[in-house]
Amino acid sequence: MEGGFRAITTVLEELLRNAKRDVIITVYLVRNGDLMRQVEDLLSRGVMVHLIFNDWTGQPPPVRRELQSLATKYAGLFVYDFQGRPGQEVLHAKALAVDGSLAMIGSANLSTAAMLWNYELAVTVEGETAEGVSRLLYHLAGSELCRRIIPAES
Repeated sequence: MEGGFRAITTVLEELLRNAKRDVIITVYLVRNGDLMRQVEDLLSRGVMVHLIFNDWTGQPPPVRRELQSLATKYAGLFVYDFQGRPGQEVLHAKALAVDGSLAMIGSANLSTAAMLWNYELAVTVEGETAEGVSRLLYHLAGSELCRRIIPAES
């Protein structure tokens, strides 16, 4: 990746557009349809998508319905709900890893306000650092702190 300053939305779109195998994203709050369109594009290209939500039931109903609909259409969607102690622990991380080789970590929620109006910061990393971020995110998804929503745990 080249160094320098770029808009978070531009980098996010580029990372997702270039994904070949898998993407894992922590999600505090989704308030716009851009992420849903990007998730569907990834799934349609055969890229597995893992989303770890801070509070699945607190996400807007249209977002939950859209993800449930995408899960019936594509097999590669995995949605997790972070299960911290209510009122005490939240997943406030804003991170994503792509193909285990690139990662972005920053302050922005995946919302219109964060992407367009707030002053946010994110860094992209690659190589061993990105591999480490990817391993940590997958470890979190598979831990007792998360409950798999889609597909439902059996």
